[in-house]
Amino acid sequence: MYEFLLKVAAIAPITIPLAALVALYGIKVQKKEKRLEKSLSFSHGLSENKLFQDSFKTLSVLLDNRLDKPLSEYATKEMSTDEANAIRSVLNELERMAAGVRYNIYDEEFLFSSLSTLVLNVHLHLKPYIKEVKKRNPFLYENLDYICLSWKIKRLNKK
Repeated sequence: MYEFLLKVAAIAPITIPLAALVALYGIKVQKKEKRLEKSLSFSHGLSENKLFQDSFKTLSVLLDNRLDKPLSEYATKEMSTDEANAIRSVLNELERMAAGVRYNIYDEEFLFSSLSTLVLNVHLHLKPYIKEVKKRNPFLYENLDYICLSWKIKRLNKK
């Protein structure tokens, strides 16, 4: 028995750190899978979210008419209209996604590959609206701005 304990003690400096590394790797893989699962759930939720879909349809009409009526007007004069609510609804969902990406709750690569075109286009077209609401609160849509800048850089680097 004593000899067995000596053998175990002799290999312990190797096996204990190795076991710790395997455990840490397992935890890392689990966290990545959980982020991916949450990202997939968010992405699927957007397509199933009736409020988001209706708001996005309203936003599409507003974008088509943005030369006749600038979107920034919905940030000042008409803040309680259905159109203004639609803009806020879309931006708030994208801000929630951006916060999740920024703080490592969602998997950025998955959301970048599946939603970057939508997010960057919405952000680009709603820039006048965002600029106007930031006059009242400069911290609004901070995560969305951050993620959009990051994703623009990522796209430029892929070219």
